[in-house]
Amino acid sequence: MSSMKQLKKLRPLGKLEQVSACCHHLGYFNNVGLSAHYRLPRSSSFAVSDLRKLVYAAAGDVISKHPVLFAIPANEDIPNAYFVSLPSIDLGQSVKFLIRSKPLNILDEGEDEELDAVLEDQHNTNFKNDYGTVPFWRLIILQDTEEDMSFTASFIYHHAIGDGFSGLVFHNTFLDSLETVSSSPISSLQKYSSYGLVNTLRILAQPTTYGPVLSKHQKGSGIT
Repeated sequence: MSSMKQLKKLRPLGKLEQVSACCHHLGYFNNVGLSAHYRLPRSSSFAVSDLRKLVYAAAGDVISKHPVLFAIPANEDIPNAYFVSLPSIDLGQSVKFLIRSKPLNILDEGEDEELDAVLEDQHNTNFKNDYGTVPFWRLIILQDTEEDMSFTASFIYHHAIGDGFSGLVFHNTFLDSLETVSSSPISSLQKYSSYGLVNTLRILAQPTTYGPVLSKHQKGSGIT
């Protein structure tokens, strides 16, 4: 565990952020989540085996546009809790890939039991493990099949860094980034691969101004 004192101090938590932090500390309310289903078009440039590289590239782009994703609350259990910034994010720790046991039928109006099981597990998992080294969010990629470019992405995050609308902002940015990297030359994604698996890629934090939540108005310069 990194010493919290070594991390860059940002600002004190606001009142509602303190409530979220206390609830997380007490295990009463672990996180917020929003899921969306994606279907990437088949391309002669990309094979299904490139899906991980596409997801990592898009996730890295989202992080660069929303630097609040580097922020984590420190000292959640005391009144003067504050945000600190992680120096970098290892996408191999924050993005998890799963494969469905059977293909998703998007026309089926019944329950998605596999997604429900994933969300139940995620909502019962807090952000206390590896505290000070991993961000207070996770991205779960539930792939339809190993031979398909379709997947369900679940963005799970601490309520202090985002409200309910923040999940929609994340997915909108993630979709835009996926479309961008999908139209890029495949050679541009080589840095996101290490023997077929991306597990050491780190996104470095950039100097910026941090606001309270993931915002639809936020660009690389900060959060409004």
